[in-house]
Amino acid sequence: GTNLDMPRKASEIRRVWASYRTTACKVRTDGGRIEVTFPGFEAGIFFGGNRSGAVGVMGEILYAKKGAKLGSSTTDTYYLEIPLLVRMNIGSSNRNTGAIIYGIAGPAADILLKAQLNSIDVKSQYQGLDWNFIGGAGVEVSRFIVEGRFNWGLKNVLQGPGNALKTRSFAALAG
Repeated sequence: GTNLDMPRKASEIRRVWASYRTTACKVRTDGGRIEVTFPGFEAGIFFGGNRSGAVGVMGEILYAKKGAKLGSSTTDTYYLEIPLLVRMNIGSSNRNTGAIIYGIAGPAADILLKAQLNSIDVKSQYQGLDWNFIGGAGVEVSRFIVEGRFNWGLKNVLQGPGNALKTRSFAALAG
């Protein structure tokens, strides 16, 4: 067998980060229990970013649920989101113990996986691909991040003439 000489040195360890993102939440209680509802969420991995340098490229692969509620109608769309972001870092070059303030910007492709209106399949009424622009900023301290970002949809996501809907969202991330 192969001897990996554990534990390994910090310089030999490659890390991949996972995050959870939501657009909002609603909290209700009846006095005996608490219910928390998230109309949208996003979870996945991100990699790259050149944390020890000034500028880097960061990729992400995310599963996203985007929700909307109007009156008694609830729409839920589910996407595979693939952003490719430029990350600009200011601060310590020591990514394990220093503090970094960073900005991110770049395009993202959203591939539609599922769409429902009041739990009825309406995927055929949506475009299969949405293009977005993402911009945001964050702080990283000892490999822990807090980040805020806006996601602007660049094209109409509804099928058919006379229908117009572009996605917009804000997300707060921590991880």
